Amino acid sequence: MEGVVTALLLAAGTVLLSLHPPRTRCASVPSGRSRERRGVDDAPLLLDLMAAMLDAGSSVENALAAVAAVADVDVGIPLSRVHQARLLGAAWDDAWEMVAMTWTEPGGRSRGPLRGGEQRAARTVDAVRRGLQFAVATGAPSAELLRAHALQIRRRRIRAGERKAAALGVHLVLPLGLCSLPAFICLGVVPVVLGLLPTL
Repeated sequence: MEGVVTALLLAAGTVLLSLHPPRTRCASVPSGRSRERRGVDDAPLLLDLMAAMLDAGSSVENALAAVAAVADVDVGIPLSRVHQARLLGAAWDDAWEMVAMTWTEPGGRSRGPLRGGEQRAARTVDAVRRGLQFAVATGAPSAELLRAHALQIRRRRIRAGERKAAALGVHLVLPLGLCSLPAFICLGVVPVVLGLLPTL
């Protein structure tokens, strides 16, 4: 009898497993879009990369193309448009007008406020444009200007971080006071007062 019950249970388990196979945990494979987003989006690093390529003898257009290939997709698309426009013979300012199309609708209307990632990408692209603009307009050595611009951006970030750290101390005064003052009263003042009560 026990053998029959065991056989029935095994058969029922087999049927249930065949109807509902167990879900195996597998590593999630990132989509193509997420893989594309894992590029460089740090403006000083991109400027340093361009400076190294210019030192190696590359042209500004080829350096733009190489940086666009390794940059984050939101940064790489505008830089690729500038590169393609320059290859087609567009003037420097006209080529950068193509960048505005990245964050606008097909009719030329603005899509409204940019999201966080798009704001960072827009700042990075603008940093590359400003780093190259003077060099292209005057023919000055581009690599040194790019390195100086990258250093300036890093210094601005350091100063902004120092200002935030200094402001943090001011903002923490009230929370720390609200937490430590009651604790001091409960642990320091109240026992002394309670100890003096019998003598009063």
